[in-house]
Amino acid sequence: IQKLLKELSQDITSLDIDSFLKKITEKVREFFEVDVSDVRMLENWQPMGVSGIEAERIRGTGTFRGRSKWILKNRRPLAIADTAKETNIPTGDSTRRIGIRGYLGVPFFSRGGKMIGVLRALTYQPREFTQDEIDLIQQLANGAAIAIENARLYHESQRQEEIQKLLKELSQDITSLDIDSFLKKLTEKVREFFKVDICDVRMMDNWRSVGVSGVEPKRLRGTGAMRGRSKWILENRRPLAIPDTAKETDIPTGETTSRLGIRGYLGVPFFSRGGKVIGVLRALTYQPREFTQDEIDLIQQLANGAAIAIENARLFEGSNRLVGELKGLTELLGAKNKELDTFVYTVSHDLKAPLVTLQGMADLLLNEYEGKLDEQGRHYLDRLKANAQQMEQLVLDLLALSRVGREGHRPEEVSLDQVVDDLLLEWGETIRARGIHVVHDHLPTLWGVRTHIEQVMTNLLGNAVKYLGDSAAPVIEIGAKDGVDQRVECTVKDNGIGIDPAYHEKIFEIFQRLKETEAEGTGVGLAIVKKIIEGAGGRIWIESAKGQGSTFHFTWLKAQQEVKL
Repeated sequence: IQKLLKELSQDITSLDIDSFLKKITEKVREFFEVDVSDVRMLENWQPMGVSGIEAERIRGTGTFRGRSKWILKNRRPLAIADTAKETNIPTGDSTRRIGIRGYLGVPFFSRGGKMIGVLRALTYQPREFTQDEIDLIQQLANGAAIAIENARLYHESQRQEEIQKLLKELSQDITSLDIDSFLKKLTEKVREFFKVDICDVRMMDNWRSVGVSGVEPKRLRGTGAMRGRSKWILENRRPLAIPDTAKETDIPTGETTSRLGIRGYLGVPFFSRGGKVIGVLRALTYQPREFTQDEIDLIQQLANGAAIAIENARLFEGSNRLVGELKGLTELLGAKNKELDTFVYTVSHDLKAPLVTLQGMADLLLNEYEGKLDEQGRHYLDRLKANAQQMEQLVLDLLALSRVGREGHRPEEVSLDQVVDDLLLEWGETIRARGIHVVHDHLPTLWGVRTHIEQVMTNLLGNAVKYLGDSAAPVIEIGAKDGVDQRVECTVKDNGIGIDPAYHEKIFEIFQRLKETEAEGTGVGLAIVKKIIEGAGGRIWIESAKGQGSTFHFTWLKAQQEVKL
């Protein structure tokens, strides 16, 4: 298994995720002698890396249900010797219709303990999986999850480098090209990079297509007024992706794309520095096209970079000296971004890899030489493993802090109720074990980046749990009330050890932790929270006294549907 994990970890940097998962499932089929193996990732819950059967035959509904839902809820493997005799857990998936009898599903866990998918091993005949087999497949799934996380960081770094290179190239061109020629080059790059058929830009000042690439401009010429999908993007200030326009009835086209036979549609807004929409960049295909979230984020990043370049060109047009300074600043910014991207890759790959090896070797020594080690030897290995885990977490926290505000994710409506419920489900065992009573009424819908809101609540709730101390009746209260300027004030309150007012500002600084209690952590969490909240235009503060619990307050923009006009 260790040899196989090492081989797979080397492959992941040269394979896409689906090909990597296919290699895992093929190894599972060969190693454990099963008929079918696949992986169901939580992000879309469709089978990936299918081995032993055509993928379409095992295609699911796109939602977790039945046995997979049981694994998700219970966070542990599920082995069924004969599914025909199992009545307690409904199947709810496609395994029944293909005649599966022996079933084993094990969860994938991220480093943070969040479940990200299920690895399944299936047989047509009844099969009793031994505990050793279950443990080995679980070990394989855990190793694969780490490799996938590293690969995603690596590929994200590569994509960011390509986008930064393209933005730098376009920023250099804007000083020597007129606006229309610049936009034409931008749309040609989008067509090439994202493999679409047509690309154009509709600028707000005349609302006609400019910089058209892939079709004669006159065939895409509009009416000179904003309408249809472009109007929707302008009013909602966010991207619009339609996999198949022939099946989209909620948003009328009102454009010339329908007569051209356009099926796949993506439009992203151009924002000025002041946040005003100045245009829409469109990527169009003749065949239906499902744009991934990564593609949408990258095209939005290109549009934002192009908008800045256009504004700069307009501001400094006619002044060679100022244009020269702008070019120098742009090159410097590109170099700094490249340095930061290199740092992100180094942290995620070169630093984490040896830490994972240290933890793995410590585990091997503890498992294989347990009878030969005295108590002192086991203590040393436990300390080595704990410190390696602490260092890995510190690296991950610093990485998260450096990336706040740079991910390019678009804001959306986020149910704070759902975020909190998911966290409480994830931490249910810890909360029950410590006898913590968690109270929260209906919480509002916020407007922001979902992962940012999840990070904020994860850190604040995690701190509340850590610093409850020895309270006989530990309580955590989560609340929200209307604030000013279309914002909501959220609170996370506990009856724990409290914090001396002298440290109320310091706790939001990096590496600052309370010394009064032993608790896991790196001292980066609240620094991440502060950076996220202030980056979203809010603020955070604390009310607390030593021995009297703590209440963290933060403000956040309400979702559009929640704003009272």
